[in-house]
Amino acid sequence: MKKNGCLVVVNVLYYLALFLLITTLILPHTAIFYSWRIFDPYTKRANTKTVYMMPGERYQIHLFKINKSARYESSDMKVADVMDMGVITAFRPGKTIISIKQNQEIYKYRIYVVKLNKKKLILRNGSIRKLRLKGRQSGVRWKSTNRKVVTVSRYGWVKGKEKGKAYVVASVGGIKVRCKVFVR
Repeated sequence: MKKNGCLVVVNVLYYLALFLLITTLILPHTAIFYSWRIFDPYTKRANTKTVYMMPGERYQIHLFKINKSARYESSDMKVADVMDMGVITAFRPGKTIISIKQNQEIYKYRIYVVKLNKKKLILRNGSIRKLRLKGRQSGVRWKSTNRKVVTVSRYGWVKGKEKGKAYVVASVGGIKVRCKVFVR
């Protein structure tokens, strides 16, 4: 009985040593090591990579590095600009890249500033108009709050069905923008 118990302990120690050898000596030199986020050091991550905003909004970038200075740049300052402390301010619809340079490392954020082309729309019964989401064309989900009054296609075509009022909501990346639609 004692022989089996010792054999189990030796086998466990052998496989544990083999696992440690692989994870410390071999794994860091493979592509798998660099594709897994679990092996990224905590100090190299930012809080997100893609941000959706509306004109006039502000967003704070949080780098997970303590007491380190960083330099922030915007690829298109007309769309959104970033200040020294990592506060992004959105100005007009479009896409920009915010680059953060810190100790020879560069982090990039995609910033989409979105806005509907109309805030209010007046339709006649049976007429069709197109709504566009400026700043981002793909991945937009359209929805009507009252399908009896207004229907909307997945491309943003709005059709008046019967007299009344409803909202058409465009959502992308967690942001919802709405247009008030009156059907006469």
